[in-house]
Amino acid sequence: MTPAVRWLLVLVVALLVLAPTAVVHLLPAQGSSIDAAALADRIDQAQTLSWSGEVATQGALQVPVSDSFSGIARLFGDSMTLRAWWGDDKHWRVDRTRASG
Repeated sequence: MTPAVRWLLVLVVALLVLAPTAVVHLLPAQGSSIDAAALADRIDQAQTLSWSGEVATQGALQVPVSDSFSGIARLFGDSMTLRAWWGDDKHWRVDRTRASG
């Protein structure tokens, strides 16, 4: 196989790999059939739903270590994972998860 044929093969494979992504980006997004008022109603109804989630933070802010800034220093200066549960305004919880559980 000559170098020209090899590079042509590389080019064809690269185009086959990248073509689907380009086609998806060129297609227009489909509009939604829901109007703004109905969407606002759905959002209001969702306030009664419980949810849970997880977030990973990676802070690089250098906060001075002192008693008054200890919690903030960890939040903005360290990497951590937080887990949140929300049932309603009176029943919610946010915890920091560790590797040990």
